[in-house]
Amino acid sequence: MNFLKLLFMVLSTLILFSCTKESSDTIPVSSSESSPVDNYREQFAIILSKAIYENKSLCDFLKASALKQFDKDYDVFYPFVKDCEISEGKTFRDILLSVAGEDYDLRRIEISLPQLNIYIPNWSIFDAFSVESWDTDDPEASVGYQEKDSLILISNGEKVGSLSYMQFSEFPILIINDNDRMKILPSSRSGEIIYDFIDPEFDAALSLATRVDHTYYDRTFATDDYSNWMSSEELPSNSVAVVAYNTFKNNPLAAHRDNIYYGMDNSINKGILNPRIYEYIAKFKFANINCDFIFDDSDFYGCPESYTRYKTIPDETILKKFYFKGNLELYFQIFLGNRTNDPIEVKKLKSVSFSDVFQLAKVHVDFKHKTWLSGSKKWVYTWDLDCFIPKWYDADIQLPRWDISENSTIMNIAVSEYDSEKETTSIFTVTNSFTDNFTNEGSVSFPIGDSGATGSVKVGYGLTSKEETSQSIKIIRKEGADDLGTALLYYDAPIIESSEKLNGKEGYRVHEINTGYIYMLIVPKYE
Repeated sequence: MNFLKLLFMVLSTLILFSCTKESSDTIPVSSSESSPVDNYREQFAIILSKAIYENKSLCDFLKASALKQFDKDYDVFYPFVKDCEISEGKTFRDILLSVAGEDYDLRRIEISLPQLNIYIPNWSIFDAFSVESWDTDDPEASVGYQEKDSLILISNGEKVGSLSYMQFSEFPILIINDNDRMKILPSSRSGEIIYDFIDPEFDAALSLATRVDHTYYDRTFATDDYSNWMSSEELPSNSVAVVAYNTFKNNPLAAHRDNIYYGMDNSINKGILNPRIYEYIAKFKFANINCDFIFDDSDFYGCPESYTRYKTIPDETILKKFYFKGNLELYFQIFLGNRTNDPIEVKKLKSVSFSDVFQLAKVHVDFKHKTWLSGSKKWVYTWDLDCFIPKWYDADIQLPRWDISENSTIMNIAVSEYDSEKETTSIFTVTNSFTDNFTNEGSVSFPIGDSGATGSVKVGYGLTSKEETSQSIKIIRKEGADDLGTALLYYDAPIIESSEKLNGKEGYRVHEINTGYIYMLIVPKYE
């Protein structure tokens, strides 16, 4: 056997079995049958595999927890994280209970495995799976547990195979074991378990602060998805946007709104305007948290550089409820050009709180060995603007009625922050585009669109002809208003770009428009 092959075998064995951290004192393995402890470990693997199946929020949480390397390894120590909130008010343990049902006694598993641990390996040295590069959108994650010299793999509650200690997967694997870097201390309270490291060498917080009295790291939290996705509950199959998408999804040259406003499809190229359709700003979100325009003296108590509090025990629930007091007023001005008259202007005001539009993604944690508060160890939590990320706000803002036989095929949506009371006049340039495909033909001979529709037109399929112009107009705004830019909504832009599952839920990617500061999802629907 050559040296390289021998080295590979030694490394493989060390990596896999150092990761499993199973002690012969606590995990007796019989040559004839599994021990009760092994059975509980298998049961937990089954429950966890169901919980992570297409649950991106939980996978994100486990990945973030492992990357903290609290014990200098990629371990997620179950007793420390089971009560952490993952999403929608549910803790890690709540999620496990919801999938365990009556088949498994999670409480019995917890009692039987007091040092229960989830190890997420880094096998990048073998060009295999690594927690560092884990794509949590991948639903193919498995949970494994050791059975003699093999790693038994479970996916969504079912055994799907096994790996030997010489095999390394490319797909994600979470390994269930006991954490032998932690020990159980005697407790004066009945039933309470107190943990500590078996040696200070394994305490990452201590080792990172060798020459100082504290260390600093970021604790991350699971956050809502903030991409341009809407669920099938928000966009049901009978909504005009979904019907238009399904009609034209294989025809990239078609305009979805031809179907929505005029009832056209791949074989019908004329119709009557449905006057009950309106465009809506379904959702909007900030591009980022920008102190210059979000924070004023009258909003959120000014622009905080940081906010600090002290606690003896980490408490994610309290952290997530942190918010600034005060609302932000956003002023939407929508301009729609006419062929012969001045542009139509519609004004909408929306009041949102800080917690409506931002979510806490991380918190800076300062672990002090001694503080002026007492001689005991303390955690210091600090927030600053970098700790928050945008989230979508359900706006439901109605835009003006759109009739492109007379109106521009471009709608201008200007956004500003509504601040002071004094009005000022400024010049605004409206971008217009008019189509010349319309001809009067009398009533069509077949029913299209809403039965109450009036007027009859013929429109060129896909808006093949249009003329773009610009126009300067005077608008009135409040003197202290911060200009957040203008977004252009094009009639022939797609509404739904694709259908896509997210965290196991059906939904759609919706076309975004933006002002540079504000992103918007525009969806037509009945008035």
